Amino acid sequence: ESEQGIETIPYVIHKKQYVQDITTPKYISVSDFQKIIKIIRANYSIKEEILVRLMYEAGLRIGEVLGLTNEDIVQSNDYATVFIKNRLTDSPDQHAKTCMHVYEKNDYLTKDIGYQTVIITNDLFSLIESYLNEFHFSEKYSFNANYSIYNTADSTSNDDNFYLFINSKGNPLTANLWNKTLRKIFIECG
Repeated sequence: ESEQGIETIPYVIHKKQYVQDITTPKYISVSDFQKIIKIIRANYSIKEEILVRLMYEAGLRIGEVLGLTNEDIVQSNDYATVFIKNRLTDSPDQHAKTCMHVYEKNDYLTKDIGYQTVIITNDLFSLIESYLNEFHFSEKYSFNANYSIYNTADSTSNDDNFYLFINSKGNPLTANLWNKTLRKIFIECG
């Protein structure tokens, strides 16, 4: 009891067991990348492989990848070119940090200000074509109205422009959903 007649009850603090904090690595080594690709090929679709390869091999940021549309990838004889640009229809998840914010269609036309280019291998381009055939052209009508309402992107060259990476409902893939998937892949890789 204390001086004032109030009974005090001591409590015991239990030490918590140490739980290792799981963080993403600062960089991905070549062997880490090979492990990630192996896990993706075994347990995921080509969409995840393309996303990882665009970020690792071509150095794209997640916003740049999520903002890609079908008109942004062009193949020539020896290689394919990816055009990185912001669009009027982009959500904040799809912004390319290194490109100017677009307020009108004319903003697309100034290279290194309105857009940038990155070279990718023909192998990666072929994988993207396979993804488009599997997830866009063959599945387009199973997404009902979502696809045509939410996945349409403004165009600089044609009228039928759409975001490459979509979720299971036909909407553009968000950074939040991609980060959850990437976390699962990292956990599977150890």
